[in-house]
Amino acid sequence: MATILAGTSYFDLFSTPRTDRYDRVQRSRMLTGRRVWGPLQALSLRTSGRGFDLLHSFNMIPLGVAPYIVSFEGELPRAMDGAGRSAMRRLLRGRLLSERCRGLYPISRFATRLFARACADWPLLDRALARCQVVYPNVPLRRSAPRRAASGTLRLVFIGNEWARKGGAACARMLPLLRQKRIPFTLDVVSGLAHGERVYTDTGADFYARDLGRLDAGEVRVHGPMRNADVLRLIEASDLCLLPTLDDSFGFSLLESMSCAVPVIATAVCAIPEIVDDGADGVLLPLPTDGDGRWRHVYAPRDERLSPRHRSLLDTTLDGLARGLAGAIERLLDRELDYERLSQGAIDKVRSRFEMGRQAERWHAIYRACIGPSG
Repeated sequence: MATILAGTSYFDLFSTPRTDRYDRVQRSRMLTGRRVWGPLQALSLRTSGRGFDLLHSFNMIPLGVAPYIVSFEGELPRAMDGAGRSAMRRLLRGRLLSERCRGLYPISRFATRLFARACADWPLLDRALARCQVVYPNVPLRRSAPRRAASGTLRLVFIGNEWARKGGAACARMLPLLRQKRIPFTLDVVSGLAHGERVYTDTGADFYARDLGRLDAGEVRVHGPMRNADVLRLIEASDLCLLPTLDDSFGFSLLESMSCAVPVIATAVCAIPEIVDDGADGVLLPLPTDGDGRWRHVYAPRDERLSPRHRSLLDTTLDGLARGLAGAIERLLDRELDYERLSQGAIDKVRSRFEMGRQAERWHAIYRACIGPSG
């Protein structure tokens, strides 16, 4: 049994074993220098930990001399903010091929594509890609029997701090459509309601004023940020999870919902088609995407995002997603889509691809291979 040092964040839990059945996982806070200089987010410094065999990092390259592996959700080295970030990425790339680095583990095929895109000008990219092996995040399967379709009020939940990017504005526009169809519902919104031009998918904050106003309704409960345990209880009490996101590195709320046998309605972007199979364990809404699977307009620079043309594009896109959400819900209520089959499909998907015991055993094999001499 090996001893693995890993981080303590919400995201570290998904990319490392949640059980000590095969290996002992010791956890330590991983700090970055991001507050000192944005590009230093690419590096991490642990606050404690001793007597371990391997350090398992998420998104960051650890400082020090210990051997390590990195799980990651996209660009790596992950220097995403601040002047000098491109130079920092080029400076740190070589560390991914060093003797200390024993392997690279993207959490999806989408993450591998983003890594390749970000390092397209690196002559050693092929060597780095050869070290990449997709290992999906893991969750405990919290329910083993499918749910029954709602017979009364439909309980919906949306989770996402960057509210507009994650699709909260589309959910807000869905509300009057459900009322028009006389569908009884409640919507729980777990979000800090972050929106506006500082979010890379968003336009100016004034654009979203009307959508935010729609949340001031009797059927809607805005909770603000919550502890994960409370979020899970809210999911357990829901019938559907909504994530009509414009861009998302993975979509962990979808995974947690499916672990509770709660079907999801989400957009077919980024890694989400690797989580959800349309009509089998959830519903996917279309968006125009590029070759990496991202929404085609996600790379729009700030000035373009603030333009009337882009605001009009966002308006059309959000209206379309709202109609897609309302239409999918109506299909479920009309039994055109079998709710119990979707719920069972969610259970089956978690069990076959994301279940924590299965993934812990896989990590055990990886750790055993990595702890020996590096290849």
